[in-house]
Amino acid sequence: MSHIRQMKGQFKNIKHLMNAAEKCGLERIDKNTYQWYGSWIGDHVTPEGWTPQEFKNQAGKCDFALKVRGERDAYEIGVVQRNGKYELLYDDWGNQGQLLIDKIGYGGKELTEEYNIAHSTALARKEGLRVKRSTNAQGKKTLVLED
Repeated sequence: MSHIRQMKGQFKNIKHLMNAAEKCGLERIDKNTYQWYGSWIGDHVTPEGWTPQEFKNQAGKCDFALKVRGERDAYEIGVVQRNGKYELLYDDWGNQGQLLIDKIGYGGKELTEEYNIAHSTALARKEGLRVKRSTNAQGKKTLVLED
């Protein structure tokens, strides 16, 4: 059974997305399909901004994929450029899906957070600020901006 999910977030900058992917242990694979269950079941809500038919036709297709480095059995993230941003689609079902979730967090939380950090860091540096990143014992990430 397939459960393709759409990662929440505004992914507009490919450089920041690739930086975030690297931090999460993912690598870019230039291909037009991504690894998933492989069969559209249609048993869950269609992602935001897609019609059911549109999404069914897109299932498993992408502009490029993000793969868990060194883990050939893990499902992948399909990156689809659409409406001026990158949509991240992935299947979280079964052991293969869990291998991906272990890297990106439930709902892609870790990947989204790393993207936001990369984006914020770039904006701060553009304004001439220095950026210090730290992570506390509980795993909370913090950015400190300095003149």
